[in-house]
Amino acid sequence: MRRQAGIGYIGLLLAIALVAIFAGAAADVYVQTRQRSREAELLWIGEQFRQAIRNYYEATPGEAKTYPQNLEHLLLDPRMPGVQRHLRRLYADPMTGKADWETIMAPQGGIAGVRSRSTGTPLKQSEFRPQDAHFEGKTRYAEWEFTLLPPTPPANAPPGAQPPGAPPPR
Repeated sequence: MRRQAGIGYIGLLLAIALVAIFAGAAADVYVQTRQRSREAELLWIGEQFRQAIRNYYEATPGEAKTYPQNLEHLLLDPRMPGVQRHLRRLYADPMTGKADWETIMAPQGGIAGVRSRSTGTPLKQSEFRPQDAHFEGKTRYAEWEFTLLPPTPPANAPPGAQPPGAPPPR
């Protein structure tokens, strides 16, 4: 009788160990799925900011085009007499959970783009849309820049060279 109780105890421990292994594997899959979802959301929101900044820039009256001075100008353009919105709302950064975007300044002043403040490592490393092709090989989300400016060429590139996937100059 005592021997059977020992075998039952070992069987129970083995079953608990298997459940723990499967639960750990399921948790890893959940974490990766959640991160991929947040990456997709970051790419979508970044494109919304890029389009809003482009719309603001192109809606500038006259020949001298300007960038917004702050992100709130994308919500309500102060240059226009009526209500002109280029962005519905200031989206939160899906990687940090806050609307604390780091702004990328244009050489002539104003905001030309945004990027996440997250130092996390992206799972997505390839197969980006053409306008985001320069994200390939980046090691932090903070390096994913959603901007109208051409990406900075690598240090060893010849002067004036465009990085692969860079949008053509406008």
